[in-house]
Amino acid sequence: MNIGKIKDAYQSCFCFIYGCKRYIKSIVMVFFLGIALGATFPETFSDTLIPILKDLARQAHGLSHGELIVFIFHNNFTTAVLAILSGLLLFFMPYFHASANGVLVGFVLQQVAGITGSSNWWQLIPHGLFEIPAFIIALSMGVHLGLFWWAEDKLSAVKQRLLACLRTLVLVIAPLLAVAAVIEASLF
Repeated sequence: MNIGKIKDAYQSCFCFIYGCKRYIKSIVMVFFLGIALGATFPETFSDTLIPILKDLARQAHGLSHGELIVFIFHNNFTTAVLAILSGLLLFFMPYFHASANGVLVGFVLQQVAGITGSSNWWQLIPHGLFEIPAFIIALSMGVHLGLFWWAEDKLSAVKQRLLACLRTLVLVIAPLLAVAAVIEASLF
């Protein structure tokens, strides 16, 4: 692939993301509402979230630094793919994912603050600068993908949207999640 084709591929991705901007805005609002709920009412979510977090910690326990990077990337990449594909079922499913992930982030922030104080939140920021935008883009693409049901030519619309989602997943979201995984693994 030459430089011109690579540039065109990335330009196509960023145009696609720009076309999803209204969904990005609404996903961000739902995500931050979830953060507020998770941080404000942690006891409501603790019975569900603590076993999930303990299971993730158990799976990650004893992994080398490289294995931990792969583990984190795999989990985040799988979540991003599911966020995109969930839009195929019902276009509003990515909003559910945004809310649930927001609740998880809010819950974790509240738990960290309760254990070590909010002064340790800064450690979560570097990987979040890459991971959260990647998820928000994936979720907004899921909404856009799910709206193919309203297109006149549904088959053409779903093919076109799936290709744009796949291109953006590989060229934009995966690299963001890879950087986030390297940073997050360094925290442990």
